Amino acid sequence: MIQIIDQIKKEETFIRNFLGLEKSGTNMGGEGLEKVDPPYIDTSSTPPLATDISLTSSDESEVSPIARARGLKKDLQELIDELIDRKSEWNTKPTILPVASTEYFITSGFGWRNSPFTGLREFHRGLDISAKRGTPVIAPADGTVKECEKDLHLGKFIRINHDNKLATLYGHLLQQNVKVGQNVKRGDLIGLVGNSGMSTGYHLHYEVCKDNVSVNPYQHILNLNTSSTMMAMQ
Repeated sequence: MIQIIDQIKKEETFIRNFLGLEKSGTNMGGEGLEKVDPPYIDTSSTPPLATDISLTSSDESEVSPIARARGLKKDLQELIDELIDRKSEWNTKPTILPVASTEYFITSGFGWRNSPFTGLREFHRGLDISAKRGTPVIAPADGTVKECEKDLHLGKFIRINHDNKLATLYGHLLQQNVKVGQNVKRGDLIGLVGNSGMSTGYHLHYEVCKDNVSVNPYQHILNLNTSSTMMAMQ
């Protein structure tokens, strides 16, 4: 019994270290872990916490194996909950390119540029991803379709809201394959690359917004083809 508990302690400590979580000090499971020095806290003006009940190595021997096992079970459930939360958070981050093709070029990046229609300086709030007509457009993260509309500028467009205050927008579509209120998963087909609205050729206009403010999509996409982004960088 004790050997099993010791092995569980080591595994829990490894998981906590991997996740960057502090050791629990509010139950028996945390008390049974290997001792880890806490971060330095200036206590000159702060009274000691009354809830600090961590045990010394000599106290540990006084805790029954059953109590230690129950505490470890509680700690492990805490870690499972944390892993589930982090997986859900990761799933709602737009981390992949929204076109399902290796044949694409980013022809205009995020930031100031000369308008292709007026020649005047304007702020471009997303990426223009040039691809063949009908190239699949996919959801880069889990979310819920907020808008599926058409206007003069963006043509047929889709907006998806994500759980972490992020939203993504897809413009100039040939076809919309989702409906408002529909839940989508990363990789799901949501539309096709087109040339609708004010567009100079077949491409996808892709935006990422955080708290309703446009941010650079480059900061989120993990699978960009470097050679395909050179035109936008020049």
